[in-house]
Amino acid sequence: MIPALPTAQIAPTSRTGQEEFLTVNRYGIGVATMVMLVALRIAIGWHFFKEGLAHRAEQNWTSEGFLKQAKGPLAPNFQAVLPKFHDWDRLILAPLPDTNPATKDEGEDESADKSAKSDKKPVSVYDDWFNQVKADWKAELTTYSEFHKLSDDQKSQAAEIQKQSLKQLEDLLKDNATDIRLYRQLAYRAQMMQGVPGGGDIPFIKNRAAAVQKNPTNEVGLAGTAAVISSPPAAWEAGTKEIEQLYHMRLDDLLTPDQRKLGDLPADTAKLHKIDQLVIWGLIGVGACLVVGLFTRLAALAGALFLLSIICTQPPWAAGTVDTYNQVVEMLALLVIATTTVGRWGGLDYFVHLLIKPFTRRKVPA
Repeated sequence: MIPALPTAQIAPTSRTGQEEFLTVNRYGIGVATMVMLVALRIAIGWHFFKEGLAHRAEQNWTSEGFLKQAKGPLAPNFQAVLPKFHDWDRLILAPLPDTNPATKDEGEDESADKSAKSDKKPVSVYDDWFNQVKADWKAELTTYSEFHKLSDDQKSQAAEIQKQSLKQLEDLLKDNATDIRLYRQLAYRAQMMQGVPGGGDIPFIKNRAAAVQKNPTNEVGLAGTAAVISSPPAAWEAGTKEIEQLYHMRLDDLLTPDQRKLGDLPADTAKLHKIDQLVIWGLIGVGACLVVGLFTRLAALAGALFLLSIICTQPPWAAGTVDTYNQVVEMLALLVIATTTVGRWGGLDYFVHLLIKPFTRRKVPA
């Protein structure tokens, strides 16, 4: 239990005949410090509360983009909750070695190479992911048909909808094929830069490699050409997700009222949605408690842990991380609040303390 604030006491008269005013605790907190701590508590609480309300008001807000940018040794743990979206990161954004025709050996038989290639279907830079989507949609439609007990006519219509949606998806990928290839090749370059002996320990190479991989626009192109990516990966992903969303909506339109009563299949985004809701209501709850001074220590510790989780996603020693100085300062301020009785100073914890005080007093033996 935190002791009460020290009170001034009159010390015995000194030899000089003057009275000296001493405090029980030489580190006593003055009124000005108390006022500043209350102001700090309310300011941080309002920041948390406002951020939570802003996320709740934004209809499509999600922590997916933030979690994707996690770096360092804990990144896999943060990203484990993300929906895989048909293994997008591995099959679309994975580094791709540059295959520059100018680097071929002079003695290579180009005619034989052309004849061999003519027998094979050209492989697009997005084929692996597109084939994964087709396999996933096929399995999903089978499960969807069994779950909702689709009729033969509904199954036929669903197959046609899937065919049309796949065509839309392929057209979108074709339009962005050049950008996808260039992005993957530049990501490979960044990987090679980091793979240089000792390169991972040189700040310039670390930052340069991270910059190339994060934003390859206007980079010096492969084989000396100008590499300008007209559309970023976020745009490709948003477009493909929109097509998939429309595909699912068209499938749902086929259902009868009785089939709709069966509910929905569990979505891949269910876990992420729960985390998003926890973040939103956690921010609102922590902020409200800090503002009114209710359960202040618990709220301050919860807020500090939340900020610590943000800091852990961007460790300062990893390349390409975002500065988290603001979060560090705010976390330390919350820890200061958690170690004081600031909730009782101009807060509802004063009344909570009065209610529980009779139960926490030690009984003096007779």
